[in-house]
Amino acid sequence: MKKFLASLAALVVALGAMAQGLTPLPVDSAILIGKLPNGLTYILRHNETPKGRACFYIVQRVGAILEEDSQNGLAHFLEHMAFNGTKNFPDKLLIDYLETVGVKFGENINAYTSLDETVYNLDNVPTDREAVVDSALLILHDWSGFISLHDAEIDKERGVIREEWRTRNTSSTRLFFGHRAKTMAGSQYAKRDIIGDTAVINNFAYDELRSYYKKWYRPDLQGIIVVGDIDPKAIEAKIAAHWTDIPKPQGAAERIYYPVPDNAQPIASVLTDDEETTTRVQIQFRHDALADSIKKSAVGYQYYIDCDLITNVMDQRFADICQRPDAPIVAAAAYYTDETRTKEAATFVAVAKNGKTAEAIELLLDEVEKLRRLGLTKSELERAKQQMLKHFDNAYAARNQRQSDNYVDEYIGAFAYGEPIPGIEFEREFIQKHLPDVGTADVNQLAARLLGRNVVVVISAPTNDSGVPTEAQLLRQLESLKTKQLEPYADENFDRPLVAQTPESGKVVAVDKGPLDTNEWTLSNGVRVLLLPTKHKENEVIVRAVSRGGRSLLTEDEQITASALTDFVRSYGKGDHSASDLRKILAGTTASVGATLGRYSEELSGSSTTRDIDKLLQLLHLSFGRPRPDADAFEAMKGMYRTSLANTNANKAFRDTINATIGNANPYRESVRKETVDKIDFQQTLGIYAQRFGNAADFTFIFVGDFDLDQIRPHIELWLGSLPTTPDREAFVDRHTQIPTGKIVKEFAQPMTTAKTSVYRLYSGPMQYTRANELAIKALGELLDMRYLDTIREEESGSYGVSCSAALSNFVYQTFTLQLNFDTDPQMYDKLVPILEREIQQIATHGPDLADLKKVKENYIKTRTEQLQRNSTWLTLLRNIVLEQTDRHTNFASDVNNITPEAVQSIAQQILQSGNVISVVMKPEER
Repeated sequence: MKKFLASLAALVVALGAMAQGLTPLPVDSAILIGKLPNGLTYILRHNETPKGRACFYIVQRVGAILEEDSQNGLAHFLEHMAFNGTKNFPDKLLIDYLETVGVKFGENINAYTSLDETVYNLDNVPTDREAVVDSALLILHDWSGFISLHDAEIDKERGVIREEWRTRNTSSTRLFFGHRAKTMAGSQYAKRDIIGDTAVINNFAYDELRSYYKKWYRPDLQGIIVVGDIDPKAIEAKIAAHWTDIPKPQGAAERIYYPVPDNAQPIASVLTDDEETTTRVQIQFRHDALADSIKKSAVGYQYYIDCDLITNVMDQRFADICQRPDAPIVAAAAYYTDETRTKEAATFVAVAKNGKTAEAIELLLDEVEKLRRLGLTKSELERAKQQMLKHFDNAYAARNQRQSDNYVDEYIGAFAYGEPIPGIEFEREFIQKHLPDVGTADVNQLAARLLGRNVVVVISAPTNDSGVPTEAQLLRQLESLKTKQLEPYADENFDRPLVAQTPESGKVVAVDKGPLDTNEWTLSNGVRVLLLPTKHKENEVIVRAVSRGGRSLLTEDEQITASALTDFVRSYGKGDHSASDLRKILAGTTASVGATLGRYSEELSGSSTTRDIDKLLQLLHLSFGRPRPDADAFEAMKGMYRTSLANTNANKAFRDTINATIGNANPYRESVRKETVDKIDFQQTLGIYAQRFGNAADFTFIFVGDFDLDQIRPHIELWLGSLPTTPDREAFVDRHTQIPTGKIVKEFAQPMTTAKTSVYRLYSGPMQYTRANELAIKALGELLDMRYLDTIREEESGSYGVSCSAALSNFVYQTFTLQLNFDTDPQMYDKLVPILEREIQQIATHGPDLADLKKVKENYIKTRTEQLQRNSTWLTLLRNIVLEQTDRHTNFASDVNNITPEAVQSIAQQILQSGNVISVVMKPEER
């Protein structure tokens, strides 16, 4: 039976006639799933991560693909209108009400529209009050059939949609839909791009939108998903009661799932764009999507497992290739996924190294053809199987702390795409039972079949890439592959230890109580360790090692290399192992460690499962001292930098100008630019790393997660206690990296395809650090975010949104920052910019709106309650204490409740009085 399943998976594309006879997989017994008489589907699950919260979703099995030409863009437009008034929540009452219970718009309240589905969500809604749960369900009910769609609100939203189009009309968007129009010609998918036609958006009659809503938003195409700390039976009863006023539709329009035509001959699409910065090459092999009955069977499940094994191996091959200095690509990936509701595709994509487009195309086509003809090797497949087994083991171990929104994503796939939801218990058992019998013959047979038809080759490139072929040339190159001689992929087993020789173990010589109830150990070599065992997520261990100093202790001549250091050192590998070999040695494990070098600190971050703690500690051990020198990897990484920095578009020019203005020519704020790539020095990478990561006793190691102190102790003593150390302890040197003072204005014009003006404003200056000041300035940022949403977005319809953030630092300098950023129509710029300071002035003069401040405080406490159920939050809190000597945990709730309107008003006054404002404005170049 096992062998039969594996072989059958390779032939599943021919099983259409057998689909109805297949035995379906079970449905996870923890799910309550049902359907009302009117056709509404519901999927409900009790889950207590996070505790006291639930996610409420409504999924529409309709999207932009169903629009008429006169409605092009209205599916997405309708999604926006759902937040502008419904039957029971007129005007903005929906958002206003939810924010009073800490559920924030844009963060917990959101939606998205795709070609085939539209999804609305209320995330992390408090469930301790039944009235809040009832209101959340009532909102879903209103979205399903009672969105108001008032004329005036429609007209106001036209401008918001135009500005979203302006912001999102990037080169990648244009190229994606441009290719789709060519490669899916003859299909409805070639005609729709979600955001739609601005001429339609500006001019459609009100009833066009109402017609789309009435036709497609109906219970037989809707699914309600509620996952969280709820009683599914009680929610089921509430859903039945809420939806009694929405009848089963009579004579409803058929929901067509549009096909994508097969192509007997390969299709080539080559497009360039003035604003594209890299050249991407993609080859794709399309297949009709499996029938839902096959997807939900053991045959379909095994089929997707085998596809994942193939793409995993190809990802590893690409990673190895990118490590070579002569590689014509800087990145590549393989994946198998739904391209549309009716088409799946095996896709291989690579980013060409600058000036190596022809070679990159040849390499990608060769590698894919090599897979088709010659398949995978036994050792490659075994490593991929080990990784897959480990993945399911880890998911099973952490099953009781899985986040509610993770379940929601799975259930959206079940409702909208017919995917199975058997549960992790079944999936792990299935994998353990069937995966060992999957052999190279099975997956190679499947690979040959996957890559045999419906070929589509796509190239996206900057306009100035002279190496881009014509479509005819690309097709000829594809044809020539059939007779090309290819060398089989060479591979070997990697059964090697991470550390060649076990060192002499150190000892814990002192045990104390550390901050936030941690256990503090001092090792015999002087290393300090803080440990916080938790049960927030089973089988998860995370670590951070922090030290002061960073780039501030290096010379000016070393700053360019230092700014890119950790990218390069990561590519060298660890210990005696190259990065490629390291991946193979660690196959089947989850341990990973990476380094970060900041201006005033250096850090190591790592994670693993509880079972892989020893591997995690070994990687930490190998992360100290002189790194493994690898000149080839250095040259390969340098090529990646050259490629990523070679071309500039409007967004990059805007970011670069902001960074240069803030950096103020200080070498200690320098990052690598196109002109300075060649200043990155190989020997400097080795020397700087050895200096900054040479003395483990200068670091504090923080471990948080699912571990036992007695069990982890010998691993820490062996791998950290054996590290050579010195008694030196470092502090940073002030390199005067403050943000420049005064009023600074940088305006420039940039060529761009879609005219827009981008605005960035930064207020900064010294401010005494106190917890009260920090919370007050963060509250000011949140309040301004609300005000700009009301004024710049809603009242003026002038921007898709203003990004607003405020902070107070207590590390190196006690300084505040308030950053504002938005895009707009150049014709709106003069009208909108004064609103930025006007809203700050309003709060400085009259204080904040008390209702809005209450919402902010409610959200802070609600969000922190959720965050404290995650290991990563505790790790960050402890890092702040160690590195910054700042406790952001103790008395948090009382500190938030003590934020006064007067404190926020005072902060706004200080910001305006500082006189330090950087304004960067990018306008379109006149043609």
